[in-house]
Amino acid sequence: MLTNRDGQIVRRAELTSYEDVKQYLKPDYDAVITKPLMTGIGAGTRCLNPPSPYVVLENVEGVDVVTSVTECHYLYAGINVKIDTGKYVGEEGSRVFYDGKEVGIVGKEEYGSKLLELGNVNAFTDGKDGWKAARLVGEIANLEPVKLEVEGGSILEIQVGEKPTIDGELSERRPYGCGADLGIALGRLFLKELHEKGIVNEGIVIDRGTTGRFGVPATDTNLDPWGKAILKSGIKLRYVTPARRCLPHIGGKGWGCTPLQEGIDIILDYDPYAIDPGYTILITEPSVDRIAFYEFTREKKFKEILLPPEVQQAMDKLRKECEPARVSAYFVAGAGGTSRGGVTKRPLRLSEAVLERKVRLTVGGAPTFVFTGGGINFMVDVEEIKPGAFFWTPAPAVVAPLEFTMRLEDYKRIGGYMENVRRLAETLRQLY
Repeated sequence: MLTNRDGQIVRRAELTSYEDVKQYLKPDYDAVITKPLMTGIGAGTRCLNPPSPYVVLENVEGVDVVTSVTECHYLYAGINVKIDTGKYVGEEGSRVFYDGKEVGIVGKEEYGSKLLELGNVNAFTDGKDGWKAARLVGEIANLEPVKLEVEGGSILEIQVGEKPTIDGELSERRPYGCGADLGIALGRLFLKELHEKGIVNEGIVIDRGTTGRFGVPATDTNLDPWGKAILKSGIKLRYVTPARRCLPHIGGKGWGCTPLQEGIDIILDYDPYAIDPGYTILITEPSVDRIAFYEFTREKKFKEILLPPEVQQAMDKLRKECEPARVSAYFVAGAGGTSRGGVTKRPLRLSEAVLERKVRLTVGGAPTFVFTGGGINFMVDVEEIKPGAFFWTPAPAVVAPLEFTMRLEDYKRIGGYMENVRRLAETLRQLY
């Protein structure tokens, strides 16, 4: 972001207008193909006997548009689950089990969220009970409740659109931010007046990622190499480096997803003669689920005391800034050879047209994100799809609707089955 240029600290990139970056952006979809003429829900499939069950035609704003629909039989399909919570789920890479079957792993943690990567071909085909993995993907995608167990981690009861239950306890909040963010919020926004009055002398936000802290600096100029003030108390925190104040990769079900079972356990060492009796420390975690308040006594020890009403009000206000805990999920799959073969006699041309955004790919009418590169790999938010649209088979595989929408001229160009095109109204009359 910044660099030293001839003795001056300058930005590496200049403020940039949209006109200067639009050359890097992919073209937008033609407005007439952004929505399918009909969905693949209930369409059935002709995996081994193309073309697709229905290829319908309609004039949209003066343009002839075609949608080819099917219920695709996916062997390469999984679901990525996003759990917004401040509670511990498990270590990255830990195996996830469903009804005794290994079905995936814990993914990389995101800001305030835990991710699970479940299903897909290796889980489907690994052992005689691969069908359980396919069933799980279908159940989550249909917004049904499921129960999972993370090896060395937690037991999860999740349902898309709802709050998760972790180890039998309902998770109420997604963290306000990381520990550093919360430390800033505590010190500058919510407790500034209380800090100035001496009601709260120091605050610590325990967080596995970045432990935050605020308080009175030892001096105005006594800063560490990263510009963070060395606090007057001289308290040293467990796991925390003097500069970064980051915890290493030690997770657990304690405070801030660390192994610490009590807030005071974050304190590694202090000089009892450098702290005056009455000195107070507020300790919490990013989700503000747990709060502890300590006072330094004449016996040179920290003693937990009741939270003063003014501090409780400030913490309640901060807790309200946390978003509700929640479960989301994204169906991730690849439209394989049979599904592409149902649309066109030239599958490669279809793949190219999808990447060129000449063809709009939807699932049950919901827009997809298509990954760049070979094939037609995509991701879709299951909450935009009608519940019950997903099925599973003991093959094992997942069955889900799929729609390809394009201009009629592009359908011809990619080698579509022109002999099977029917007017939308005619098709609907036959169905209903």
